Amino acid sequence: MKKRYLVEMGSGVDMHGGDSTKAACRALRDAVSHCSMVGLREIAGVTDYHKQVSLEIFIAVPAPESVDEAQVRAALPPLYEQVEIHIEAGGQSVPGSDPIIVANAAVIIRVEVG
Repeated sequence: MKKRYLVEMGSGVDMHGGDSTKAACRALRDAVSHCSMVGLREIAGVTDYHKQVSLEIFIAVPAPESVDEAQVRAALPPLYEQVEIHIEAGGQSVPGSDPIIVANAAVIIRVEVG
């Protein structure tokens, strides 16, 4: 059974061009960069990230249909094979001659225990 080990949040912005995919990738990288999971090996006994660790990712952007999920997935470190990505409405759009898109990301890391 997998149990929730960590929840991390991040945000990303595309300041020029209104690119939701770019903002989403930056939000995901921001969330992942805050994670230091030293306890995975020492406490949880993880020896094989590919089998024992899974990620559930939630990305919120104003236009979720415009996000290229493959690019978001490529923003992750290659350690994780079990990844589920949910892209939903949220974030922020700042109007102007050069639109600004703000994306939010939540990363839930689950670990196989027992």
